[in-house]
Amino acid sequence: MRLSVALRYLPGVDEAPLVLVSGQGEIARGIVLLAQSLKIPVVKAPDLSQQLLRVPPGHPVPEELYEAVAVILAALFVSGKVPGPGSAAV
Repeated sequence: MRLSVALRYLPGVDEAPLVLVSGQGEIARGIVLLAQSLKIPVVKAPDLSQQLLRVPPGHPVPEELYEAVAVILAALFVSGKVPGPGSAAV
């Protein structure tokens, strides 16, 4: 089953990355389609998505997942695909 989680991290604003929205199946598909239409990077990380699916929207990523999320954010930064302020990475 497809899973999607949208994250936001604004340095200086957010103490930690936040889960904005998550879903499975058709909801997950909608999250990805919306991200793509807004030119927000989409990264495939099924194991991480499964763990983040347990985090309620609006809540920070648990500390035990910081490293996994940081690796994705760092890769986006290095690639130049970091979303602009107020955007989310999925």
